[in-house]
Amino acid sequence: MPEELIVSVASDARGFEPPFDEDCITANPHALAAALTDADTAGGPLVILRCTDGAGAPLALWPFVRRTFAPGVAILNAPPVPRYNLCGGPLIGANGSAACISAMLAHLKASSPGPRLLLINDLPADGLVWRALEDMASDGRIRISVISRWERPMFERSAFPDAPSYLAAALSAASRKRLRNKRRSLEAGGALRLIAHSGESVAAAFDTFLRLEASGWKGRAGSALGERPEEARYVRQVLGAMAAANRAWILEMRSGEKALATGLFLRCGSEASFWKTAYEEADGRYSPGVILNMMVTEWLYEQPWFVRMDTGCDDSVEPGSLLWKERQTMVNAVISLDPGSLPERLVVGALRLRHHARALKNRYLNR
Repeated sequence: MPEELIVSVASDARGFEPPFDEDCITANPHALAAALTDADTAGGPLVILRCTDGAGAPLALWPFVRRTFAPGVAILNAPPVPRYNLCGGPLIGANGSAACISAMLAHLKASSPGPRLLLINDLPADGLVWRALEDMASDGRIRISVISRWERPMFERSAFPDAPSYLAAALSAASRKRLRNKRRSLEAGGALRLIAHSGESVAAAFDTFLRLEASGWKGRAGSALGERPEEARYVRQVLGAMAAANRAWILEMRSGEKALATGLFLRCGSEASFWKTAYEEADGRYSPGVILNMMVTEWLYEQPWFVRMDTGCDDSVEPGSLLWKERQTMVNAVISLDPGSLPERLVVGALRLRHHARALKNRYLNR
């Protein structure tokens, strides 16, 4: 471990945040203290790896939840709230580096006793973190076993100079014409407008989100967030805490006083994360979700801090179904600190079998 880096383990992120008003080397809004405080981690304790420099200045943190995968086999799982976190990677501040990753894993490897397996979902398969992991794997310090790999849609500001150019490239002329006609239908109650809720107005806007989601297919299936009070409380708490720091918004599309679609957004550095969305299903034939995404694109281009948006899609989403055309390769992977161990082989084998079974089920359902 580099002498100037100090790694510690905590169960609370409060009081430990790099200066996120600056750009992060790697962004993860779910690793901010506001997202980790009071998180419901499904029965496992939080394990937060923290890296500082020699003077104690925070450089990086990587949150996990400790779980029992099988009798006698403990793992560290990231992200710590799997149903509602979009990224399992570490958060590295502007003064951090790839050495923070090596230092964190070296600290875990030297710790005894402790989990020797890290199950990391929603991890970008390129960039600083992935290269650091590959470097450690190349000399045998760890082993990386990829369980699944997919393409996540992203939105990059640099792709086009402005929103009209981006939308013109993303949608064909025929699609734009159809959407203009649908927009006119949605405007029967008044011109469409996008309201950016932050601060204290987030609470009421979140109630609107819950109502819209419950009115659709998720409500009928019993899977709407409002059907899970503890999880709804967690999302509300994160939105409120981050909105107070100008790091979260609820973007609501209205016609007159009627809310037609809404999206939850988090910010870390120059990156936005599209957390969740809901729309008025009674108006579904007029594509309110697509039109919301167009208005979100325009809104983000107006934000001086904005560089990139993570759509947060998992491997069940067809990338071409979304407006945004940039792509990020993502993986679900197991990191073993004891390459070749029996627990590693058991966990990797079970996860690959589970992934294969899920893929067969989805293929059957989509025939």
